[in-house]
Amino acid sequence: KCVVRIRKRGKLDPNSPYLDKKYDHLFVHTLMSDDEDKIDDQGNKMKQFVSRPPTYRADIVNEIFTTIDDIPDSNGVSNWYVARVRGTPKDYPPPDSRKFEHRARRWMVSPEWLNDPKNKAFDVPARIVDSGRLWGDKKDPKEILAKAKVVEEVKKEIKIAKLEVMMQSGLMSKGMKKNGKAKGKEKEKATEDVGEGSSKRVVANPEDNGDQWQSFY
Repeated sequence: KCVVRIRKRGKLDPNSPYLDKKYDHLFVHTLMSDDEDKIDDQGNKMKQFVSRPPTYRADIVNEIFTTIDDIPDSNGVSNWYVARVRGTPKDYPPPDSRKFEHRARRWMVSPEWLNDPKNKAFDVPARIVDSGRLWGDKKDPKEILAKAKVVEEVKKEIKIAKLEVMMQSGLMSKGMKKNGKAKGKEKEKATEDVGEGSSKRVVANPEDNGDQWQSFY
């Protein structure tokens, strides 16, 4: 679907506003609508897909795709081609993607959908990024995300530096000594003689610097 739309977009009138570079980010496969099999009254699948646009889409996005979809495909219809018909909108959020290019831009998202309290959880950088300079923003989203990454790395370096200072000042070693004493007391308690008549008794282990261990008879 995305490939066909890119091809059809090239057939728009040269003066069409939809050829503006600010719309380029819309043409990625993750932002295409879902296609479902069309079922007839008898429950049989027809040789058609029902294209259901997501409810999060802004009106401008639907206008662009409607205009482009109405253009005849210059490649014609192949044997495997399945026609698509427009269906009712489907309620689902913008895609959650690890790839920056596959996320929705803010201009693509309906303000009404985004202001709905139930959709606030989807307003995160993994799904929606700022529109960018071509839409009047002071910075492109890639610049903002790159800066955030640098800040995160600096915080990590500061944390490591603090740990190194603690180790050098002996704070870490003191904690280790305290833990060592506690473990030593537990060991002594565990090796106490369990009493007369027991099959266990405590003997010295010459190879263990005087530490005690249990011998079984």
